Amino acid sequence: RVLWRHLPLHLICMQKEAACGVLDESDVQAVVASRQMEQLMDVLLDAYPDGASSPDDQGMLPLHLLLSKAEGEPNERVINLLLSSFPNAVDIRDKFGRTPYDILRESCEGTEGAEEGDTNTSDRCRAAFRALKRARYVADRITSTIRDESANIVAAVQHEASNERGASQKIIVRLEEELSKTRKEMDLRDARERDLQEDIRRLKSGQALMESKVADANRNLAVTRKERDELLSTNETMKVNLDSHNEAMERVRREASHHREGDLETISNLKSEVSTSKAMTEALESQLRSRFTNEEYLSTTVSELEEQLDELKVKYEHASKKYQHELDSITADNKKLKWNTNELSKKNSQLQDKMKELNKQMSQIISSYSTLNTEHDRLLEL
Repeated sequence: RVLWRHLPLHLICMQKEAACGVLDESDVQAVVASRQMEQLMDVLLDAYPDGASSPDDQGMLPLHLLLSKAEGEPNERVINLLLSSFPNAVDIRDKFGRTPYDILRESCEGTEGAEEGDTNTSDRCRAAFRALKRARYVADRITSTIRDESANIVAAVQHEASNERGASQKIIVRLEEELSKTRKEMDLRDARERDLQEDIRRLKSGQALMESKVADANRNLAVTRKERDELLSTNETMKVNLDSHNEAMERVRREASHHREGDLETISNLKSEVSTSKAMTEALESQLRSRFTNEEYLSTTVSELEEQLDELKVKYEHASKKYQHELDSITADNKKLKWNTNELSKKNSQLQDKMKELNKQMSQIISSYSTLNTEHDRLLEL
């Protein structure tokens, strides 16, 4: 198992050439060996600066080992090298609770009370004490500087933390406000969405109602168109009947005029016959005077002719009354047909107005339907 835990720096510090100063400056070999040790330690510290602060298995730093091997003549140059790498080494205690200062005091003159101001202490020991004091002063300065810097850093960190805390609180307040605002916006959006859904349902119901109204209007329009077609066909039939009645009336008029001409001709013939009969009567009267026996015959003939004339007059009156009655009936039928025609024209105009109103309503319904579809599409897009 490993009994010692030493770095090369520890091993060099345990060498007498490194720990003790040169007593005789004229001893070139000793001076060269000391300088070589110093250069080697300089190289080792430059290669691994943390070696000066690395303890061995006894808790001793290279400075402890160097001073324990100094034998009252510590090497000030090597001490300064170690202290320059790790000034806090003056306050580090080994496993036995000793600091480098305690070890130096033990090694100098072999007395427990050796101090820097004692007359029995060598110059090298005093120089080593001064180096340790300087190192302690530097360490204290470094510690105080580090403490001040740490305090400043802690204060700055605390100040920054308080600022960040205040900023964080402000950010939290702002975030809470934004969260409440977002919640309100979400509530408003939900309410708007519910309103939109309600509007969509209402528009759908209105659309269904409009579609039913459009269907009813289409059915009414179809019925109205059918009634219009029936009225138009009836109007055409009435027109045809009117034309036939007019033709019949003209035919009756022609027949009446023809019969009237025939009756007038017959009356003129009868009148001529009556005049002829009168002439003959006069002639007969003259002959009666001469021929009394033919008187009865002539009277009978005259009476018969008068009866025939009366009968012809009666027939003429009957025919005139009949033709007048037919003419009156035809005139009444014509008036009735004209009245029916006027009624049909009025109904036709009313139907036309109703058709216009229905077309207007249809256009309004179609525009409303298109508006509803547009609104429905807009709501769906929203």
